[in-house]
Amino acid sequence: MMHSSLLLVVSALLLLSGGVRCGCTDGGGGGCGPPVGAKWDRWDMAASTYTYCYHGCVVDWLVNNTAPLGLNKYAGVVGVDHYWTHQGMPCLDGKPQEFVKQDALTLKWKAQFPDMKMLQYRILSAVNYDMVIQDKIQSDPNAVVRWHHPKNGSSCPSGFSGTCQSGDVCWNGKSACFNDPTRINNKANKCGFHISAAAYNWSNPALADWFLEDVVKPTLVHADGIWLDGIGPDNGAYMCGGVCCGYGATNSPLDQAEIDSHCKGQTDATTKVQKYLIANGGWEAQKCFDYKGGHELVTQADSPAACASKLQHWAEFGADHSKYNVRARPSTAPPPPHHVGIGPLAVSCLTPDAFGWLAVCGCLRQSHGRSRRVQRHERRGHGGRVHAHAWPALAILHWPQRRERREKLPSL
Repeated sequence: MMHSSLLLVVSALLLLSGGVRCGCTDGGGGGCGPPVGAKWDRWDMAASTYTYCYHGCVVDWLVNNTAPLGLNKYAGVVGVDHYWTHQGMPCLDGKPQEFVKQDALTLKWKAQFPDMKMLQYRILSAVNYDMVIQDKIQSDPNAVVRWHHPKNGSSCPSGFSGTCQSGDVCWNGKSACFNDPTRINNKANKCGFHISAAAYNWSNPALADWFLEDVVKPTLVHADGIWLDGIGPDNGAYMCGGVCCGYGATNSPLDQAEIDSHCKGQTDATTKVQKYLIANGGWEAQKCFDYKGGHELVTQADSPAACASKLQHWAEFGADHSKYNVRARPSTAPPPPHHVGIGPLAVSCLTPDAFGWLAVCGCLRQSHGRSRRVQRHERRGHGGRVHAHAWPALAILHWPQRRERREKLPSL
């Protein structure tokens, strides 16, 4: 029986990313690998989907409808955008609460779905919407990029805010998120200071350890890792690092040698974070996915027949290992067992009969309307990452080393 309000179960088709793709608007995927541990080793449909919460969230629908509809408890992977937690707003006693709110949401959802894997939002720019970040900026003069050789006399160059004299913190003065007074810095939020994005001083060798200890490791207390955003438009301090989008050595606080050092430090820090999370039962999702999107994927406008056809196409793609993972496997090695990866794990030996069952599960509709995450990422200028927040999304990841698969079909 079809329900127009039910969850689109198969929201991502995942296999693991093996390649390293470094760019200075993010940290690259040098530390990517498969998540490990018993909580990730689930093969049933309830545990093998991925969704991202930004403008609407299917998990909230599940919270309200799992018991009334008699559904199994959700145990999939969920990334949560900082917009979903209102970027720590409103402030409490003048202090923003972003990390606190991410923890509170994790505890709320896991109270009902204890096996769910929650990936909290973190960003590679120093956005001071939590006191962990604000306190670091205030206490450590080497934590963020500062103006040491101003390039515009006594005033800030275009795109920067605050003051831009020697020793001043460089702040994002371009993104509406921070510079539109009706948004995060609305007086109604009652914050004790201006919230914006500064650039972490990744050239400081001590910063990566602090970032891991104080920003990343706490996500493993209640959650299961992070969705680590880059430093591009919308929320990032790309202008302070001089790394993209019209900013560089001539109009940022850094000269070219400093920009190069900044980029290397950012990549090294990200790799360290990704490796730590995997070694400790967590994961970093954003850069360890390759995203696909568009009309070729399942959408809520599809008929059941169209949905099944699309799922069949991607099932065949996932089963044909000649189309991916080439670099991770010697050319003389036999292909891995026939399987389709759904979620961060895999379902093996997908037969036509079984696929018909999966198609029915996958084509159920959900009620939150079409996602606007694609449009948001187009505005952010993330280019190839436009589909990172699109829902439903297809993420193809190349797992270099897969565990032995169980020769059985999933069950609800």
